[in-house]
Formats: sequence, structure tokens, C-alpha cells
Amino acid sequence: MAFNQGTICSFDKIYISLKVTTTMKQQYLSESEKELLTAIGRHPQMSMKELINYTGYKRVSSIVRKVNEFREQNFLCGPIYRADLGKLSKNPLHRLMCIIECSQSYETIISYLKLTESLVWVYPVLSSHKELLIVGFLSSNDTEVTALFQLLKDNNIITDFVVRARRHQDVKECPNFFEDFVPPLDTLCAPCEPPDIFFGRHDTEWNECDIRTLSYLCGGYESIKLTNILKKERRLDKKNGRTIK
Repeated sequence: MAFNQGTICSFDKIYISLKVTTTMKQQYLSESEKELLTAIGRHPQMSMKELINYTGYKRVSSIVRKVNEFREQNFLCGPIYRADLGKLSKNPLHRLMCIIECSQSYETIISYLKLTESLVWVYPVLSSHKELLIVGFLSSNDTEVTALFQLLKDNNIITDFVVRARRHQDVKECPNFFEDFVPPLDTLCAPCEPPDIFFGRHDTEWNECDIRTLSYLCGGYESIKLTNILKKERRLDKKNGRTIK
């Protein structure tokens, strides 16, 4: 379940709720907690101070403490930012999800995958029959990415692979914690207006600072303050023997 609303330029800011549907039953939430979670979902751009107007809490410190409790209990993580890939590049850019059947160890295969700069994430798949990895890439040329996997297969590094493209935006529905956790299904198949899932169009020239900051915004780095990101970048550049101004 994800909380999502509002756009900053080419990014959507969202909070991710991890365990609400399984361990965080509605009856265990106080009215103030329900108000806070609902407000975060509907207004993720708001500061902790602004959330006071939408909840029963009277002090900012109370909201900060409660949000930290949700994070510590793995009920909530974020915020992170989702990029509108259509606005980032003149070339068509989208996500690829790849399922890899392994013939060697995870460590060996991942070491090869890391050589591809467009790699975004890697997760092992729990299976009693095969050793699998599910891998995410950014792609502007699916043929070239597929050729890389075929090269790994031809050299017996992987056994097989499946590639699926995602050429649309994800649409998230903000939860309302005052409603029944098991919604009625009477209107499930009723006609409705589909949401806009198409990417935007490239209209901004991004500089090096923009591109290097992007991974922190989309990756859920612990701080999105530019000063903290700069410190992180300086440590990486010092480790790699480069200099950043």
C-alpha cells in the first residue's frame, strides 16, 4: 500500500505503508493515528507543522514522534520520490523488470549486473524449485538490454531470463483509515474513468547536479537535504579519486 498525492516538477512524493494490511488492524489505531496516516496519504507534500491542521495532535513534536514510531515498527517508510521518466530524457525512457534463472551464485550474477549502469534494484525470489533473481533496470533501448542478458546466458552465467517493459506510470490510491479494511465488491466491475498513466514530455535541460541528486530522491536516502547529499557525494568522490565542487 502506498500513499501518493501531488507533484513537484517531475517527481511525486510518496510514503510507503509496509504492514498496515497485515499487522496494523484498524481497531488498534487511535482516532489521532488514523487522522495522521490519512493526512500523510492525502497531503504528502506537507511539513510536520502543516499536518497539525489535519489531525487531532496539538504539537509538532507529537506528530514527529508518532511518525518515527510508525517507521520503527516498519509500518511506514519514506518519503521517497517517483520520477516522471518521460520528463527526464529526450529518448524514450521506461522501466524494465527482468526475471533471471540462475546457474551460478547470486553474488557472481549480481557482480555482472552491477556493470550495467542502468541497474536500479535486485531482489532474490523465494522458490523451492529454482534460484531466481528479479531485477529492475531503466532502459531507452530494450534490444540492447536483452542482448546483454543473452550474452550472460550464452556464457553460462545465467540459465534463462524473461524481460517485461513498463511504459507507464504507477497510480496509487490513498487509503482512508476510517473505512472498512475489507471494501465492498459490488461495484468492482462497474465502468469507471481510468487514471492518466502516461509519462510527460521532456521540457527541461537537466544539469549534472540534477542527475546526481536524482538517485537520492528516488532511492529513499535518509535525508533529502542538499547539504547532506553533497556530503555523501564528496565521500564517494574521495573514495573514487574524484573532486566535486
